[in-house]
Amino acid sequence: GRLIQASTRGDGEVGEDITHNIPAFLNVPLTIPHKERLVITGESFIPTNDFERLKDTLRDGNGKPYKNGRNFASGSVRSLDPKNCIGRCVRFLPFNVLEGMEDVPFPDSRACKLEGLTHLGFGYCPFFSISGTGLSKEYAEKFIQELVSTAANLHLPIDGIVMIFDSLSYSKSCGKTGHHYKDGLAYKFEDDTYETFLREIEWTPTRFGEIAPVGIFDTVEIDGCDVSRASLHNLTFIKNLELVPGCRI
Repeated sequence: GRLIQASTRGDGEVGEDITHNIPAFLNVPLTIPHKERLVITGESFIPTNDFERLKDTLRDGNGKPYKNGRNFASGSVRSLDPKNCIGRCVRFLPFNVLEGMEDVPFPDSRACKLEGLTHLGFGYCPFFSISGTGLSKEYAEKFIQELVSTAANLHLPIDGIVMIFDSLSYSKSCGKTGHHYKDGLAYKFEDDTYETFLREIEWTPTRFGEIAPVGIFDTVEIDGCDVSRASLHNLTFIKNLELVPGCRI
């Protein structure tokens, strides 16, 4: 089998074609010993140690050094010129198989298919399997710490974990939104807090034709990025937090 196409997630249905950049990825095989159609999803990233080594040698579209690995990876992957992606240590980790791999021992098992991908030359996405109904807080904290430790040892940049059903047929029955599937839960690690002042609330049309409130505040630097605006969701959210221009947030 040979690579046909690679694209970004986009709006969940249509993304940007990045096939031209895939040869620059360090762990994506261009041909595989599998002749059936295979569609997988995953995450592109640059290992934290490689980013620290490269960040001062390259510049973004504004001529400034990249401040975090996520922007560095995104800019590299979406570049129209394949030369920009070469040498940037971009890697790919699959976390789901949408089509194919029906010849594995347990074709309804997500874990089994992900394991099968490693035999085709793809990277391995660290995960732990949990069965039964007796999941305790202590056990949950234990496997979360194991995932965090594993990610650190592999230089994987993560900001949380995802819990998802192993059964692919059951996952499919859960349905999906325009943004994500409804077969799992994503948990972010506790955020660092930053203090600033809300200056104004503006109303902005969304891509769904709705009008949404956006908070404009004094710029703060978060994870190397300058942030000065954030969604306020709806009027109830604003009222519950008693948000008014001039308040401290």
